[in-house]
Amino acid sequence: MRHTRRKERDGLDLAHPAPRRRHKTLRQLCALLLGLAGLALLSMAVWGAALPRRLDDALAKHYAAQMSVMQWELFALRRRLAEHEPDAEENAVLRNFLQSRQTDGERWDPVWTAARWPGGFLLAQPVQAGAAVLDRSGRFAGIAGEHGTVSPAGSGAGAVPALVGQALGTLTRQNGVLWVTGLPCSCKAAAGELAVTAQGQYWAGQLAAAPQPDPGGLTLRAPLEDTADETDCLYFIGG
Repeated sequence: MRHTRRKERDGLDLAHPAPRRRHKTLRQLCALLLGLAGLALLSMAVWGAALPRRLDDALAKHYAAQMSVMQWELFALRRRLAEHEPDAEENAVLRNFLQSRQTDGERWDPVWTAARWPGGFLLAQPVQAGAAVLDRSGRFAGIAGEHGTVSPAGSGAGAVPALVGQALGTLTRQNGVLWVTGLPCSCKAAAGELAVTAQGQYWAGQLAAAPQPDPGGLTLRAPLEDTADETDCLYFIGG
């Protein structure tokens, strides 16, 4: 009996570790965690130090790609300009032939129409009285009056002097058709010739037929085609 108790007292309980072994295991675990935390902090520091350089590299690649695209677009634009050089030369010759001045520094403001009536229309905002009104294709549409009203070409204030070559006449509207009337009998213009306003030399139209004597027989007149759009909602006012 005494031998049995001594054996139980001196025996080992393998189900529960000894206190010393448990403390040692905890210390090792804490050391391992601290080591891992140190490695993580070191990795973050190294990655953070390299971040500005990575950003610089990424931005440099982005801007290099953008610059390449812009250079290609500039090359394409220069090539297109070179292709249109003959058009610019032809335009200069045409201006010299028509004695049409280059409108450098001249400003044209877009204005919407607000209302229409037979023989005129109203602009959506007041403009300077006497200013020329052109349609969106640059053809003479009329003359601005008081409070934004417009007298169409050939009517009222829009009955302005016009040139056909060197011959001077007047824009006149007859039965809804725009004519050049009052041309001298010496005018030898043919169908298709251009008529422009004497002041500003804006496109008024092209002769639909050669000038013919007017009812009085003292002057010539000719109907015009390719005139300003009289039903548009947008026009341009000279400033």
